[in-house]
Amino acid sequence: MIVSGPPPLIILSVPELFLLSLLLLRAQCNSFLVTVPTNGNIPPCEDIADEVAQHARAGRLSLARSAATKGMVEYPDCEKIAARSYVDAADIMLAESSGEAFVSLAPAPESRQDHGSLFHIKHSDKGPCWHGSDDLDVAVNRWDSCCSDLVDRHASRRSDVGPNAECLDDQSGLPLCCDFFNGSPSHLRLPALREVALNVRVSTEGGDMHAFANSASCETKSNDTSRTPTSSAIISLEQDGFLRPFDVSSILWPAGYLLTLCVASPDRFGAIEVSRAIDDAITKGRREYFAIELGAGIGASSIALSLYIQGLLLKKENQSSTTTWQNLVLATDTAMHSLALATSNAKRNHAQVDIALLDYNNATMLERFVSMSGGFAVVLGSSLQGFFDSTDDPTTPIWTALDILLDSNNPNAIALFCHTRSDPIKPPSDGRFQLLQLISGDEFNMRSRSGESSDFELSLFGRQ
Repeated sequence: MIVSGPPPLIILSVPELFLLSLLLLRAQCNSFLVTVPTNGNIPPCEDIADEVAQHARAGRLSLARSAATKGMVEYPDCEKIAARSYVDAADIMLAESSGEAFVSLAPAPESRQDHGSLFHIKHSDKGPCWHGSDDLDVAVNRWDSCCSDLVDRHASRRSDVGPNAECLDDQSGLPLCCDFFNGSPSHLRLPALREVALNVRVSTEGGDMHAFANSASCETKSNDTSRTPTSSAIISLEQDGFLRPFDVSSILWPAGYLLTLCVASPDRFGAIEVSRAIDDAITKGRREYFAIELGAGIGASSIALSLYIQGLLLKKENQSSTTTWQNLVLATDTAMHSLALATSNAKRNHAQVDIALLDYNNATMLERFVSMSGGFAVVLGSSLQGFFDSTDDPTTPIWTALDILLDSNNPNAIALFCHTRSDPIKPPSDGRFQLLQLISGDEFNMRSRSGESSDFELSLFGRQ
């Protein structure tokens, strides 16, 4: 029989009441410690989230990332709510955008100084710098301490009240190099899963990119701990970082970084086939869509190649640096948020990059793009999931894609893929594509954490 009525009265003894009081007090203290920072102020997490969402809904994704990161640095307990607000608002906005409306969401060319908060690259290398310790683990940890934007900007930093001792070389007094570039051990920090901004410094040929990118005259010599003047340029990149934890398409990966270094100056690093393919297309009158990148992510490689092509066109046509071209490289991906990053990064670096949603395993979609562009002189890709599997089988998607995408009227058209050495790309058994050459990551000083040969390599393929 069930009798309804008020719950029974629970009577606790004095010791039990005392214990319960202690537990309640401990819970309150723990809650206080978790939600209130050391300065005694209650974190304005909702205000931060609202600001982030307002920027994202209006398509100002760069400012949204800046607001979220600034809020997280100052109030670490607000990280999750700021990230969730960014992702929710950005994804809704991107889902409602398409075509020209989507492209218009990217900001006009800007420097990070324009943001007034995070993206002024307080750790960009302004001159000669120190590579760090020969101990690669120490070097990577030191990068986190000296170069990361995800720390309290009011701490004792080299860009604030003064440099940390570990951020300066004891002998030369040079600050630690923070940019990612050929010869720096900082590549071991990639993927920088939580960072929302980084600089990649690339070599240039004859200064061709200087008219289009923020130029600087620094590059490493492998036998020197400082940097020696030569032609180079900075590619300034944003990524979603901690805002989309472990999202593979919204951060720069080591293979994408290696591909970026190569296509920024292909002749310098032995990939002469790239310049031959583009030169053939220029000679035949092409002025747009020279190349396509599959799985472009944040657009680093597409940007580097676009700037290189702009330099070739400038040199060949003997025109002024004010000459502009459009849509030199088509950056594709299956994730709209990565294309938003690619578009914004391209505009920031004055690169002529178009974007498109594309599944590289879908032959019908590939044919539609080729019908509009007429085929490409260069096809790029790095660490494409599933695309590099069982490549000795001529029916696998990679060869179908190259059959469709490579310009049949350009005998020098090539594909350039970056991948791990443990997963080599074998040419198809039917012989219709041949492996032209392999380029080791060692050529870019990308040694492994253990100091051994690079884990990555580049494969160049052309038609037989």
